[in-house]
Amino acid sequence: MSEGPDKTTVKPSVSLGENTPTFWVTVAAAGIPTVWLVLGAALATGTWVVGGRPGGWPSVSALWDVGWRMAADGARLDEAWLLVSQTDAVVAAAWLWLLAFAYTAMLAFGASALYRWQEAGWPTSALAGLFQFGGGLPKQFRHRSWPLPPPYSPQVPGPGVLLGQDRRSHVVSAAGRPVLVLGPTGSGKTRHVIAPNAGHWPGPVVATSVKTALAEWTLAHRAEKGTCYGYYPTGRMWDWMRQHGIIPVVWDPVRMLAEVPASGRREAATMLAQFLTSQSSSHDAGAQGIWATLAQQYLSEVLVVAAEMGDTEPPDNGQQSGGVGLSTALSWMMDIKGMSKDPMLKAANLGPEGQRSMRRLKTLAGKDDRFQGSVEITAKEVTGSLEFTAEAGEGPDPAPLVPADLTTSDAADTLYLIADHTSQTTHKPVFAAVSRWLFHVTESHQPDPDKRPPPPLFALDELANLARLADLPQVLSTVRTRAQVICGIQERSQLEAGWGPAGARTLTGNCPVKMQLPGSSDASALRDWAMLAGTDDDDDSDADQAASWRTIQQGHARVIADEHPAFTIKMADPDRWLADTVPTAQDPPGSGSDDTSERPPPADRPYT
Repeated sequence: MSEGPDKTTVKPSVSLGENTPTFWVTVAAAGIPTVWLVLGAALATGTWVVGGRPGGWPSVSALWDVGWRMAADGARLDEAWLLVSQTDAVVAAAWLWLLAFAYTAMLAFGASALYRWQEAGWPTSALAGLFQFGGGLPKQFRHRSWPLPPPYSPQVPGPGVLLGQDRRSHVVSAAGRPVLVLGPTGSGKTRHVIAPNAGHWPGPVVATSVKTALAEWTLAHRAEKGTCYGYYPTGRMWDWMRQHGIIPVVWDPVRMLAEVPASGRREAATMLAQFLTSQSSSHDAGAQGIWATLAQQYLSEVLVVAAEMGDTEPPDNGQQSGGVGLSTALSWMMDIKGMSKDPMLKAANLGPEGQRSMRRLKTLAGKDDRFQGSVEITAKEVTGSLEFTAEAGEGPDPAPLVPADLTTSDAADTLYLIADHTSQTTHKPVFAAVSRWLFHVTESHQPDPDKRPPPPLFALDELANLARLADLPQVLSTVRTRAQVICGIQERSQLEAGWGPAGARTLTGNCPVKMQLPGSSDASALRDWAMLAGTDDDDDSDADQAASWRTIQQGHARVIADEHPAFTIKMADPDRWLADTVPTAQDPPGSGSDDTSERPPPADRPYT
């Protein structure tokens, strides 16, 4: 005969999650500061007034004498007032009563905390997070308010980066120091770190993300500071942008170059072509890299010719040129021989720079067909996302361009670069080119020395997917005096995959502030992160340190900053910093989020 089902009743336990109040654990020690506070006040005063008789500081012998007499006579503490007559003894009895009262209260609080802990099933995570909270935090990271207010100076160059909180203080990194945030999917990179900084940064913001939630969480705050622009290579998200008050913009290199003075047009065209071809599959691919180099030269020449023909100003020969848009330039990029025979070009009145580019293009058109085909394929790979831009940027009412001076103007405008999971690979060259161009504008800008406005913020979420700039390790070193950069990435292995081992080390080294969020389970990556902390004495210590990095509590992060030892902080509270509206069902198709953590509820504490 089989036994029936097990009818053992399991007592439900109280869950202690990240948001569970744990102040009752610290209340147990409330009696200790109370005792010393009163003792210090008595010491400073120097006298007691007990029963109308002044008394001095009680001696240890007086306390011992009163305590011994009470124990010998079997009297209670409240009867000590009746057993003594001398002033010293009366004062000693009062002190004994004070100590007994304080420690009785402390024991009561301790018993309450112990009971709550037992009801919760004796969890250790809450206590570990409590004792881990703020340990070893350097003083220069503690601030009562954030963003740090102006006026800014070389000592305080900007608002600072909000890393988290420690008790009643904000943990803020000095402005100008790039911050690297590592955390797997769902760890809270966007919600706890990038979104609060992007939303409340007092200067211009360039934010990249694979989720629309970043824009929705920060839009209410950014709209109060300036105009919000949105970039997506195709028009699929334009309706969603307009519904949320975001102005859709396009990135048209031909129209951009037409606005550049003729003296600097070739240099600008060369950089734009370089930014595009740096994302080709043949770039840095050994011998195959020659096709990316040739495609870069080809694209720069085509852009010079197209920009000069599309310029509304007459060329150097004094005759008016014809109009050429991005769609025509793209057709030239796909057909080298066809461009050399285009009757429009033969009839064009080009200036010296345009004529020089045409001579170089004709030379390239005379090459072998296989040679031309490889160059055309590379050009098609890096410019394919611009086809919709060509359609949206032409016509009687063209879409506005990405503001070239967004990061250098006094206005605190915002540019959201958004791409969903399905289009990251397709649009990666254009996203990287837009980001790199804005970095270039920021680097080359010469600010007014008499004015110190807030520097721009580059919030590069999903760095490896959307903003894998080929020279980002070097850019982080040169741009820190002009801009603040926050890089979000899932694992350190993505850095090595995108920039190689040497580039990953350079990028990591050029980010003085590094945050490791909880949830990582890659043992190799954790050992690498422990090595970054400077604690790799031998293999055994590496394993121990990797284990310590793996056991970071939820809601906390470990930080390596400059020369300081690693310290643990609590991440920023999204209820306080993010907008009081949450993403709704109006999300565009395919805009899935890689952050599976719960989105914040409406905020009940407005930002002040």
